[in-house]
Amino acid sequence: MKQPIIKLILFLGIITNNSYAQSDNKLNKYDTVIVISEDKISRVELSDKWGLIDKSGIQLTPIKYDRISGFYKEYGGNAMVTLDDKVGLINKNGEEITPIKYDNIDGFFEIYSGFSLVEVNEKYGLISKEGKEITPVKYDFIGDFIEEYGDFGIVKLNGKFGLINHSGKEVTPIKYDNINGFSQRLGGLAIVNLNGKYGLIDNEGKEIQSPKFSYVEQYADEKVKLLTVRLNGKYGFINKKGEVVIRPKYDYVEDGFSKDGTAKVELNGKLVIIDETGKVQYDKETLKIMRKLKADSIVMDKGNSDGVFKARSKETQKWGMYQFDKELIPMQYDSLLFFPFNGSFTAVYNNGKMGIYLSKWTYEDKAKQSTPCLYENYKRINVEKRTDYGITTSVYLAVKKDGKWAWIDWLTGKEKSVFTYETTEDLPYPSFEQKTWFD
Repeated sequence: MKQPIIKLILFLGIITNNSYAQSDNKLNKYDTVIVISEDKISRVELSDKWGLIDKSGIQLTPIKYDRISGFYKEYGGNAMVTLDDKVGLINKNGEEITPIKYDNIDGFFEIYSGFSLVEVNEKYGLISKEGKEITPVKYDFIGDFIEEYGDFGIVKLNGKFGLINHSGKEVTPIKYDNINGFSQRLGGLAIVNLNGKYGLIDNEGKEIQSPKFSYVEQYADEKVKLLTVRLNGKYGFINKKGEVVIRPKYDYVEDGFSKDGTAKVELNGKLVIIDETGKVQYDKETLKIMRKLKADSIVMDKGNSDGVFKARSKETQKWGMYQFDKELIPMQYDSLLFFPFNGSFTAVYNNGKMGIYLSKWTYEDKAKQSTPCLYENYKRINVEKRTDYGITTSVYLAVKKDGKWAWIDWLTGKEKSVFTYETTEDLPYPSFEQKTWFD
């Protein structure tokens, strides 16, 4: 007769063969006996199948399982059993506390709020230590219950994301393309993405701004009260309750609000500083310049750090351009554009028509308006010409008048072709030499 192999594992004390002295006859029928708990419960093998017996040798389970683990903490003090490549849990009474239907049971960990992740056919759910399914086994993914997600668990189903709470209840619809973590930078809110639009949910999963923004600022300092949003191409600001404080109307926002409660914004080509109510603010140095120029508005050249700005006369409402205290263009225009980098001229406007003003940096005392404000539009065009020095590139100017295009000499303002061309592409190769210096 084959003798059983008895493997004794120590749990908080010494277990000897004498522990089984009264049940030797009962043990003889098994191929293998392994003690797996401190209260002397053993797993036993017979013909490659496993079951459980107590310390008296009384059978607690049928001998039917392919494998039986120990009674481990990560399984809630239960043992995991395997049958026909499926797993489940049994307690120390030998009772199946879950169906033997799962492909995997991860174990009970705090990252899942004390629940265990289970898997069936690449779908996931959660079970409690009592074996109850807390969620259906239907999700493509279940993330950790972590502070970043407000102690919710992020779940994915059919390519969409949502949140579940500690009871396994879905606290948001499973509809979002992405959910960023809850952040103190956002006042405890989280940004959600749906069809390329962004909204906000609070720490109860409630949608406090529906996904409608094309941008929501997410890395603001915790002390900053307002967050930048973009809607229909315009920028505005919301508070950390998700309420719109300054409606989206700005063309540009530079870095959002700072801790001092101001932001640099651009509206209709003007770069200004606003406070948290949207009121334009200026620093002391800027106010000093405004008083000196008798200006009511100043717009800094955001593409330049050399002190260039536009200023508007408080009396005439006309614009000019300055560098520190040096006048570049007098206050005579309804609007004007900053000079491009290393540009010799820029556009100025009156009564909806544009003209050309020459650069003070290039022409010094000869800087002036070279071309009257008669034209509807303009375009700088780089033209290559062959010279004694090889191929050179010069900037030529096309202008539009009465819906037609022609060449103009931007240095002198003289029209160099007739206005008969529908587009700038239709213009002939310029027959004149565009000079860049006065004779």
